Amino acid sequence: MELTETQEQRLVDEGYLHLRNIVPQPLINKALQAINMSLGKGMNEKDMTTFSSQSFTPELCESPAICDLLKKSPLWDLAESAIGKGKIINEDRAQIALRFPQASDSSKELTPHIDGIHTPDNGVPKGEIWNFTMLVGIALSETKVPYSGNFVLWPRTHESYANHFKEHGTDDLLNGLEGMPSVTLPEPKHVLAKPGDAFFVHYQVGHTCAVNLSPHVRYGTYFRLQHKDHDAFKVEAMTDLWCGWDGINRPR
Repeated sequence: MELTETQEQRLVDEGYLHLRNIVPQPLINKALQAINMSLGKGMNEKDMTTFSSQSFTPELCESPAICDLLKKSPLWDLAESAIGKGKIINEDRAQIALRFPQASDSSKELTPHIDGIHTPDNGVPKGEIWNFTMLVGIALSETKVPYSGNFVLWPRTHESYANHFKEHGTDDLLNGLEGMPSVTLPEPKHVLAKPGDAFFVHYQVGHTCAVNLSPHVRYGTYFRLQHKDHDAFKVEAMTDLWCGWDGINRPR
């Protein structure tokens, strides 16, 4: 399978692509079973902040139950069609992202971020940017309405942030900038998804997770894929958006 011209153009224009019903149900079931078996052993409350920032059930992050969601579904061929066949690394480790229900009066404030920038709990050292090429999100549960723990993104902000970095550089990020660069933001989009849906997101699209006001736990996984030569152009990629996307017709 390859991305169609229409899908490729949407990815270029909007910075993301929603792929519906792309991961087979047996793979979803296997992943959920593994996660729920792990949760059944209990969690330490003091670890919850780290789990929320990095990954729940961390012992499963490299397990076949989780990694097969990408490698044994059509997502793998589609990802290679965007980044390049045989050119993807970091495909063998995922983040397991759970969002538990919150009280009805919890804050609905939404603030975008891009990954790999230091915060106190995410494990990224000050003075480094852990950027990558493409975020692949996979829904393991349904988010029917906004504020159900949805993945939220700000379309086209990959271009806004690239323009900011062209003008101002990335030194603020390397020096541990608190917060994101100031750019004009569009309206945020809550991704409404069903189990088996997935989304390809350009690294530099601003995104976050909405508070979960539903009665159900939101289950999802994220893979942070890199072009195999990413380290050679990791700073350049923040201003040259399609650097490392060897399968994409680069915008002129």
